[in-house]
Amino acid sequence: MGGTVTIATRAEGRAQLIADLAATGVRGIHAEKPLCRNLSEGEAAADAVEKHGVAFSYGATRRYMAAYREAKELVVSGSLGTMQQMIFHFGAGALQWTHPHSVDLAMFFANDAEIESAQAAFLHPETVQGNLLDSDPILAMGFLRFKEGLSANISMAPGCDTTIVCSEGLVSVLSDGATIEVRKRAKQGDPYFGHIEQKGISAKRSGLETALTELLDALNGRKPVSGGIRPALMGQRALFALALSGLRSGSAVKLSEVPSNFTVTGRQGSLFA
Repeated sequence: MGGTVTIATRAEGRAQLIADLAATGVRGIHAEKPLCRNLSEGEAAADAVEKHGVAFSYGATRRYMAAYREAKELVVSGSLGTMQQMIFHFGAGALQWTHPHSVDLAMFFANDAEIESAQAAFLHPETVQGNLLDSDPILAMGFLRFKEGLSANISMAPGCDTTIVCSEGLVSVLSDGATIEVRKRAKQGDPYFGHIEQKGISAKRSGLETALTELLDALNGRKPVSGGIRPALMGQRALFALALSGLRSGSAVKLSEVPSNFTVTGRQGSLFA
């Protein structure tokens, strides 16, 4: 078959479509988020993509946006010291609809390191029937712990701001990429990060445009796509762990403990993620 395909269906059937297209000879796939409704679906899709050597980019496209990439470059430079924690303000967002973005951003800044466990609280009570959560719960808060020692806090504060906390300063991407703010100590020994500066964004290309460009580059053998199917699946596993934690009154859930058949439909009324 050859060529590339963009998948923008609802979550139901998306993972199967990815697997089927990979098996037919498609060379590249860009799939919207969420990746799947349970891990069984997601694993089958990931296995097919890898088996057939398909280049894959994902609809959690903030990792492709210039503002977040430039913020990460500042962190990696070491000018702000050692990265310690990440904070994401994503409003009162639904798990499968909104938080593939926050979880994927946390993974992006953590260099796709393995997430160990998750905790969450829902804004409204949710009812589970066996292994089926037929809704898309709104997160009041989420917490991710990485095996490397980093952690990420997800809040329902509005604004779509991302802050990376380092030992010697903070870097924030404000208003979903409108600007980057850097805070440092005004002088050595100062307990506060009182020196504040804002930086412009060098590129205005959308995250989707960059994702598709990287997909083309991967097909032409120039460089791999940022992320890929396995990080997308790990992010989905983290979302399911957050769901289980919210159902268990906020107790920590290890990602390794998420049942393969635990299903989150992403339903809000008559609409689905």
